[in-house]
Amino acid sequence: MRSKRAILFVGVICAIVLFGWWLHLSLLDGLIGSGLARVVGEDTIYAAAYSEHRFRQVRNGMDQKHVFELLGPPLKQSWVYGSANSDPLIITAAPDGRIQYVSGPATPTTQRIVKGMRLEDVRSVIGQPAKVVWAYSTSAHDSSYRIRAIIFRNNAVSETRHEYYWD
Repeated sequence: MRSKRAILFVGVICAIVLFGWWLHLSLLDGLIGSGLARVVGEDTIYAAAYSEHRFRQVRNGMDQKHVFELLGPPLKQSWVYGSANSDPLIITAAPDGRIQYVSGPATPTTQRIVKGMRLEDVRSVIGQPAKVVWAYSTSAHDSSYRIRAIIFRNNAVSETRHEYYWD
């Protein structure tokens, strides 16, 4: 009788652990991120056409045109020049393609990049970026929010970012 209880107990514990793991994987922000969002709060703003269902359909290798058809225009777009090992140049633009801000090393070339300039003009000055990030969410008040972003390398999805950012 005692061994049947032990087996049942171990089975129940395994089922709970497996259910928790499945739940963690099925939530875009994971169990911890989803729990923090409920407890701490969030002020996430999503792009007009964003939906969690369509975001989940994005796969590595998809081109920008396919992602745009699926999710619509992002809230903002960042072009990243350089590598993770260096101080990258990051140029962020609004949906209209005009630069909102520039961060990174100041060189004679990068000093020609100014707020209000169009991204296409940036390409003619410094070339193609190493990666492009499309942000489909942002914080309304620079606070905690749910990050939803697509990262492209060579015009193809290389990564999707989905997590809860706690500020």
